[in-house]
Amino acid sequence: MGKRRNAQEIAQLKLKLKTDRLWSHSRIDTFHNCSYAYLLKYIKNIREKHVGIYSYLGGAFHDILENYYNNKCSYDSMIQEVDNILLNTDLSDMRFVKNDEEKHNKIREKYYACIKHFFTNHVPIKQNVLTEKEITVRILNHWFIGYIDAVYKEDDIYHIIDYKTSTMFPKNKIPQKGQQLTLYALFLIQNGIPASNIRIKWNFLKYVNVSFIHKGVEKNYNYERHVLVAKLARFIRQDLKELKFSYDVITAILETCEQENSLKNLPQKVQDKYIINDCYVNIPITSSSIMSLQEYLHLTILNIFQLEKKYETTHDETPFHKEVCDSDSYWCTNICGYGGHCRCFSAYMSKKNIFNKEHSNDTDFLKQLGII
Repeated sequence: MGKRRNAQEIAQLKLKLKTDRLWSHSRIDTFHNCSYAYLLKYIKNIREKHVGIYSYLGGAFHDILENYYNNKCSYDSMIQEVDNILLNTDLSDMRFVKNDEEKHNKIREKYYACIKHFFTNHVPIKQNVLTEKEITVRILNHWFIGYIDAVYKEDDIYHIIDYKTSTMFPKNKIPQKGQQLTLYALFLIQNGIPASNIRIKWNFLKYVNVSFIHKGVEKNYNYERHVLVAKLARFIRQDLKELKFSYDVITAILETCEQENSLKNLPQKVQDKYIINDCYVNIPITSSSIMSLQEYLHLTILNIFQLEKKYETTHDETPFHKEVCDSDSYWCTNICGYGGHCRCFSAYMSKKNIFNKEHSNDTDFLKQLGII
């Protein structure tokens, strides 16, 4: 990613802003996701034991897009950069799932296919795109620093984009997940741009947006890129039937298209029907969402201050401990960089091992009965 401020430059910025601490949304996110990880990273200053594969690849793909929009690499060379990164990932034995080869390979195959499809089919933004731009935002008496992945102006509208290599968020999670982009929008608002002239959105790299007309009805879908043609097959089959292709020819065409995950072997008339774009998801900016963000950040910071003050006096880590449950185990095992330092996850694993030992006879009996 682009050059970011070092410790000395951060200190100078704090003096300029007259604040003793600069916050970031990722710092707040760390506390929200795992208060113990916050303790390790921001209070005890313990470096993460390892960089997870998702963080590594996400950062690498951001860099490629940044280089492309800064004219440091060509469109065609992006996929070669991707291939090099994926090869290095395999050679370094980075894992999507630790200790489960089958699950790792399944996720790897899908993830790689989606990312390769994005970088060979990315629809470039025509306007001048600014990348990795630093912003500072004031929330009450707190100052935040952030870096926008991409921003551009089209007519009087400012577009802020955050690249995501994750799975798309459920609709009910969008308000909470979109708070970082709302914070970035506040930078423009605080610099005189009306909220009505700002658009904030994610570009989910692993997905593609397809729009078309089918039987007079407009269709609009977001598909995972690796199954693009498979998802469109039933519509394409109907298109080819209407063009009087035989069953055998239609089957052969579809097989080729699915193997290549491309529409390029279809008749031009059929290709032109399907409008394919990157998968952008817009986040509404409302007075309610802005107030909610400000309240959330302020209350979280007050909570952090309270816990930090207690820790300074007692050095007791207990208030930062998180009760790890089964739904957290994938994150703790494969994504969090503190696996070797985390007492919370160690406690969870110890309990799980004790439970498994205590119920091993029950498990054997249930297996004998064919129940599990």
